[in-house]
Amino acid sequence: MKYISLILLISSSLFAIPRPSKNMMTTNGPLLKVRIGKSLGQITVRGENISRTFHPNNTFKIYKGPKKIKFNCDSLYQGMSRADNHPILLASMSSLTGPMFWNYDPYHGKFHLISVPKKKKCDLVQELSMESYLGSLLSKEVSSSWPVEVLKAQAVAARTYALHKLEESELKSDLNESSYFDLENSEKHQVNGSLQDITKKTLNAAMDTKGMILVTKQGSHLTPIFFHASCGGKTLRPNEVWENNVPGYESVSCEKCTDTMVEKWNNEISIVNFKNFLSWVAKERKVDSMATDIKNKEIMIAPDRKQNHVLRIYLGSNVYVINKTLLRRYFGRVKIRSNNFRLQYDDKKISLQGNGHGHGVGMCQIGALDLARKGWDYKKILAHYFPGHKLKKVY
Repeated sequence: MKYISLILLISSSLFAIPRPSKNMMTTNGPLLKVRIGKSLGQITVRGENISRTFHPNNTFKIYKGPKKIKFNCDSLYQGMSRADNHPILLASMSSLTGPMFWNYDPYHGKFHLISVPKKKKCDLVQELSMESYLGSLLSKEVSSSWPVEVLKAQAVAARTYALHKLEESELKSDLNESSYFDLENSEKHQVNGSLQDITKKTLNAAMDTKGMILVTKQGSHLTPIFFHASCGGKTLRPNEVWENNVPGYESVSCEKCTDTMVEKWNNEISIVNFKNFLSWVAKERKVDSMATDIKNKEIMIAPDRKQNHVLRIYLGSNVYVINKTLLRRYFGRVKIRSNNFRLQYDDKKISLQGNGHGHGVGMCQIGALDLARKGWDYKKILAHYFPGHKLKKVY
């Protein structure tokens, strides 16, 4: 095992550390930088014939044969000054003859080690081509066993989202802001896997739609394309969930999610926790009168329906209109599985009855699966969930 200390390297001229370069185009699409490990104390990678660059002092080395390299991020910050509080590109590694391994999983492309000074940890970033990225993503975001037309639709949606995030990252770079990764491997952005998650079917779905993305019909703008597990019967527009308008989105019906019983859910919230939620809303929205009323007035909630997007909360003689999606933002995805729910109120608790799983915006994956089984191709599936968008080949 090869142990590497970064402490001495960090003390050398930090001003010379390069910023990430523009994403290059390859035969399999643009290169993406994906954060696969976040705020880690120790990172151990391995591979054969590893090429390794330390960027702080620009040293390069090739390790012949099998090699294991350990980075101790916990002790990395000893001796660093308070001025060193910006992320730093520490090291880049790749195998000249095969995959790189982390947590026993094989990965395509390069690894980059990034400092996280605020937490005194390190991030691990994978750099790989778009189509390789999608080949593993399809096994995670849906299932490699699903019909190929669903996989193609998912590939186009995920490619569009990734390309949008890549453009955001390049804009930050143009503004001289550090941008060491384009996406992270999580539900916050998209979930992708390792080399072992790529199958012939998922790779074919990515390659058969190579370069295909969704753009708005009017103006051909690149917008983030969203998807979720199941909508519960009808999809939502972005402004109904996140309060920001995204061009090209419309709410559409989803027959499968209307009929299915699999995605029905129930939960409860105590009155105390609901009052805490209202206090959070008052603080977030800077509504001083609401904060006062919560402490002094009795709570009443107007009758609710699943198709309602807002709640009407009565506190004494005052009425406050609150977006229902704020409940999911505050209580989390486990307590409130979707944004399609009905709320019932009594003196002791708040009861929730809902349908679906996920934020409900864009393509419903369960609905897309049903449509593919009925014989729809990926173009028709995407046209249903994104009627304000059109397909465009960009590479």
